[in-house]
Amino acid sequence: SRGEQSHLGSRRRVVNRRAPPGGLRVVLSWGERPYDMDIWVVHASVPLPNFNSAVFWGQPNQDSSIDSSMDGIALDRDQTKSYGPESITFQASSQPLLYRVAVNVYSDRLDDAQCDPRREGSCRFMSGEAVELYDGNGLLANSIHRRAIGSWWVVGTVEK
Repeated sequence: SRGEQSHLGSRRRVVNRRAPPGGLRVVLSWGERPYDMDIWVVHASVPLPNFNSAVFWGQPNQDSSIDSSMDGIALDRDQTKSYGPESITFQASSQPLLYRVAVNVYSDRLDDAQCDPRREGSCRFMSGEAVELYDGNGLLANSIHRRAIGSWWVVGTVEK
């Protein structure tokens, strides 16, 4: 089965959104701008951002080399040229803990230079960014960012 599919904006990039049996998948989609956004999953007992207890583009956790509480959680896709989707998958084997899901505006420049929110007014959400949570049966929940402000969005907490 191809699973549930969706898109945001005028370009269509398809990703299998259904999670593997017993797992969860978190999917981020956005419009043309900002150009690069990143989804993060952080152990909920650790303040954001903490690189040792997080899965994100800089630490995709494909080799389980970070905090053991993050074992079984991995970044599937890091999309850096508008629209997304990006996704992080929790395997059935991941620990039953609380995890925080967050989104960061990384770049709004075509050269992929990282935003510095102290100097660039464009380093912000544009409104309409979407995060969806799936299990093996389909969509469980979704959240849409409605304001064109800020460079971090704490979407919520997931219990796996």
